[in-house]
Amino acid sequence: MRKSRLKAPSEHPAACYHCISRVVDRQFVLGEEEKEQFVFLLHEYARFCGVRLITYCVMSNHFHVLVEVPARPSQPLSDEALMERLEALSGMSQAGSIRQQLETFRKRNQHKAAEQLRERIQAGMWDLSAFMKLVKQRFTQWHNRRHDRKGTLWEERFKSVLVEAAGETLATSSRKDSSSATTFRIANVPLQGNWSWRAWEANSAYSVVPLFLCDLVVKQYTAS
Repeated sequence: MRKSRLKAPSEHPAACYHCISRVVDRQFVLGEEEKEQFVFLLHEYARFCGVRLITYCVMSNHFHVLVEVPARPSQPLSDEALMERLEALSGMSQAGSIRQQLETFRKRNQHKAAEQLRERIQAGMWDLSAFMKLVKQRFTQWHNRRHDRKGTLWEERFKSVLVEAAGETLATSSRKDSSSATTFRIANVPLQGNWSWRAWEANSAYSVVPLFLCDLVVKQYTAS
């Protein structure tokens, strides 16, 4: 039976999650080009979904993402702002027809139909699962076309750990002492064997990452 994902209560203004996903059979298929494309999609869908990338690490057969997911805003996006987000997505060929459909509903005062259309678009916004699903699906489509393959690329659902919500730590690694307040810059740090750490600072406001997260990642993926 699939376990439900631990998420912050809806009343929290924002929550931070550490997400992990591996390639099927743990194959080493993510080269430099694949990593660049994956990072591109991370940023693209972070903007669309309204989440904030804190930092991320893409390795040869898995990735880590530290992401902040805000609560759904009380003030809805305007039609124009919503369509701008949709049209900014690469490969979104149907965005023009969706805009036309929405405008037609408004002109005909079919506001209920317009709101239903808006809800379908916004279903992937401000939600961790929807964000990760979109990124992984889009990357799989790109990777399969690029390498003339079919089928799934990822071995299972992504794993996530609720790190904190509204500034309160809700879940941490086994290190719960004062070191969790220490920060550590992620750079090009070589690991043992075939592991190669690749990391980028996604947001200058988060140029450092909690030490407990770095320690958790290194222990988990050098011990296996």
